[in-house]
Amino acid sequence: MSANTKYVSCDRADLILPLAWLVVMLIVIARAWVLCDGHLVFTLDDPIIHMSVSESLLVGTYGINAGEPSAPSSSILWPFLLTAPEWAGWGAWGPLAINVGAMFAAVFLIARTLREVLPDLPPWGLSGFAWGVARLGLGLLVCMACNSWGLVMTGLEHSLHLFVGLLFAMACLRLAETPSGGVRMLMATACVLPLIRFEGAAAAAAGWLLLVWLRRWRPAAWLAGLLVLEFASWVMFTHSQGLPVMPSSVQMKSSLVSGIAGQGGIGHVLGLLLHNITVSFALRQGALLMIMMVVLALMVAAAGRHSHRRFGVIVLLLGLAHVCFGQYGWYARYEIYVLALAVYAVIVVGRDYWVRPEHVAGFACLLAIVAAPYVRNLVDAPAASRSIYEQQFQMRRFVADFWRQPVAVGDLGWVSYHNPSYVLDLEGLGSEEVRKMRKAGTFDSARIDELARLHQVSLAMVYDGRVTGLIPSSWAKVAVLRTSVVACPSDKVAFYVVNPGQREELVKKLKLFKAGLPSGAKIELAP
Repeated sequence: MSANTKYVSCDRADLILPLAWLVVMLIVIARAWVLCDGHLVFTLDDPIIHMSVSESLLVGTYGINAGEPSAPSSSILWPFLLTAPEWAGWGAWGPLAINVGAMFAAVFLIARTLREVLPDLPPWGLSGFAWGVARLGLGLLVCMACNSWGLVMTGLEHSLHLFVGLLFAMACLRLAETPSGGVRMLMATACVLPLIRFEGAAAAAAGWLLLVWLRRWRPAAWLAGLLVLEFASWVMFTHSQGLPVMPSSVQMKSSLVSGIAGQGGIGHVLGLLLHNITVSFALRQGALLMIMMVVLALMVAAAGRHSHRRFGVIVLLLGLAHVCFGQYGWYARYEIYVLALAVYAVIVVGRDYWVRPEHVAGFACLLAIVAAPYVRNLVDAPAASRSIYEQQFQMRRFVADFWRQPVAVGDLGWVSYHNPSYVLDLEGLGSEEVRKMRKAGTFDSARIDELARLHQVSLAMVYDGRVTGLIPSSWAKVAVLRTSVVACPSDKVAFYVVNPGQREELVKKLKLFKAGLPSGAKIELAP
């Protein structure tokens, strides 16, 4: 990629890969839609939390329940971005449209980069058509290594994060090639990335380091000032709402963040950091990320261009930051942004190698190894959507259409969406009272019963394995919802009535609800 390359240039050949990606994406969406009986359901329950927050934002509350602030969203920008499609009544189609558009644009950037670095002349005596098919296959391998289809079906902000991350990488490359170019794009993407995902702060810091490295003092000062202003604005907003700076979802899912936010001391934090690094070596996704980083490091060491070395070092720093502080799993969505940047960097930094077909073939084999774990995400996506549809979607249907009273849940998501009744989140993501009690170690069955009666909760829907010893003895288990378990934490959701006097009412409504359950889901009444 030369210094004269513009950010947006389009050749018809660049559209072949994105269109092929889109065809596969539409097939996956259509299959999931059919399996969910004509409903759009994502492979995770988490995106509905963001949709619930955007729904509350339209009536003036940042949280799940009207008038009760909470911070269940792992992204600053995503819930606000979803308010427009939520206001328009798009429902789940809103985040899907944004994700498909963002990932299509990301695949276009990948296609354009591959066209620029791969030779136009067919190697090994191949015909032009055969070489075109081979290049398309290589592009699809890159898409698979970036979990591009599975990421869209999560319905979360990660597709947008990946796209803006690629724009950030392109800006860093252009700045490394020509210090007069790429500054505005780098500053814009460096400011946007932390708003999409908190991990974006690492990219923002890396962008600032690149500016300092190149002695671009004025842009570096401007970027630092904008980032400080951005962070200060978020702190003031959370303080005005009586919320912590780091969202509850980030604190509860990241032991390192919770350790830093807690009172464990520097030794405790260092221990968590060492544990995080160990996990990166132990997990398959972490091992694959480090393999790609090793390949990139070797290419950076052998690179003949100073610009490629600078760019490669920036990406390696981001990879190191994820190994030390990042997470893995959760439907393979946490590590993808940095893995995609590593793949992109290998393509760009190693461009001098791609003139030899055997090197291209070797790179294709490496991509196949990296992409292998994400094939299952693509294949299982429709079944995972069906799993969420059988369980969490049906729980919301029962609460909103039959029970219509305040409830407590052990897994926040669909139950909170388009549901005017109060929802008490026993995990603490959407209920700040619970989060504080859990953090203080005072959360027990007595406090659960106290909160339930305070908020007039009459029904609890929980996974028994997660609340062992926490269910008040006065509550009565009335039924169990059994479903498939492709994407759900458990195949059994227990229904507890808070006031035993409402048991008969609950049984009656469960029998009415049972008639509309999809195949694969069933209600079993307790004795």
